[in-house]
Amino acid sequence: MPRHSERLGFIELSSSVMLTKEIPSAMPDDVIALFARVRFGGTASVDALEELLAGQRLEEAASQLADAGVAVITFACTTGSLLHGAGYDVELSNRLREATGTLSTTTATALLTALSTMGISRLAVATPYVSELNLAERRFLEAAGVEVTAIQGLGITSDDEITRLEPSRVVALAREVSRPEPDALFLSCTNLATFESLRSLERELGMPVLSSNSVSAWHALGLAGRSPRCPELGMLLSGHISHPGHGAR
Repeated sequence: MPRHSERLGFIELSSSVMLTKEIPSAMPDDVIALFARVRFGGTASVDALEELLAGQRLEEAASQLADAGVAVITFACTTGSLLHGAGYDVELSNRLREATGTLSTTTATALLTALSTMGISRLAVATPYVSELNLAERRFLEAAGVEVTAIQGLGITSDDEITRLEPSRVVALAREVSRPEPDALFLSCTNLATFESLRSLERELGMPVLSSNSVSAWHALGLAGRSPRCPELGMLLSGHISHPGHGAR
């Protein structure tokens, strides 16, 4: 390990796989991504997320990451961090910061920051979710002033099934939901395999394509004053989109 490596912490659900797989590939050589897992039953539903968020599981996971001296902690769950509408992402970030004294954020906050930075106001959203989670995501985005041109899910409730989705199925859904043409496309869910498809989808659709994992990585790096250099992972992670208020080094 390099002597002066930056450490970024990510809280993921215990049933998640793709966050651990994808996030490290967006990190510069001298930045290490560390992960803490929170117990989750693996059912992608409002009730299951409510149960997760009601206790102290997030704070316990954040404390584990703080023990390792991370510069930033990200609660990396898209719908979990927007479940209760406008401002809920900030509320969760405050919980984590108060528990650890460490700068904290969420995937939902990362998405809003990326959209604002890139000047995106019309967004199409592709998800693996059931309709109740899609509705919560639409309401959160619209409350933030984002026009959701379309949001479509695959109706999947099993995190294991989401993990095993073939990239070709994700691409097919992305193509379908991106009409009528928005400013950008968002692939929602940190357990969805997206990194291998971002750049090719951008070329095909002629618009930025973001994912839960790409915005989470970009935002965490930006909060730490760092910048990705991964053009193969799409526009956001190319190093050309500067994080607001934080000079990259």
